Amino acid sequence: MFSINTTGFDKLQDALAKYSQSVTENVKDIIAKSANEIAEAAKANTTDEIGNSITTETSGDGLSATITANSAQAVATEYSIETEKPPHPLQRRGTGKTVPHPEHKKVHHNIPKPFLNPAFEENRQNIIDSIAQTLQQQ
Repeated sequence: MFSINTTGFDKLQDALAKYSQSVTENVKDIIAKSANEIAEAAKANTTDEIGNSITTETSGDGLSATITANSAQAVATEYSIETEKPPHPLQRRGTGKTVPHPEHKKVHHNIPKPFLNPAFEENRQNIIDSIAQTLQQQ
């Protein structure tokens, strides 16, 4: 018969719990700080209307954050959505009467002016490096 006797396992569990708690708190700080840095960079990349609508929110557990632009123009500016021009009536010469516009849709393409994605990309490596540094220091 073979048996193994371990001692100090309780101390190891306590040490790992403290390590985990310390790392988690540091990562929470990094996420909150990074979200604010991304929001500030996004504000610098866009109009005042959109910039003033940018907010950050950290999740309840602190391990994720959401950056939102609450302006009606934000999505159109970031991603260049297509919009349809509504049909307008045509006047028939000399009669003063209007006739419906011929059935076709003219699609207008907006030129994208991304502000949020570039702000994230500017800060992405800093987030990764900060978390890696936290893990190495603990």
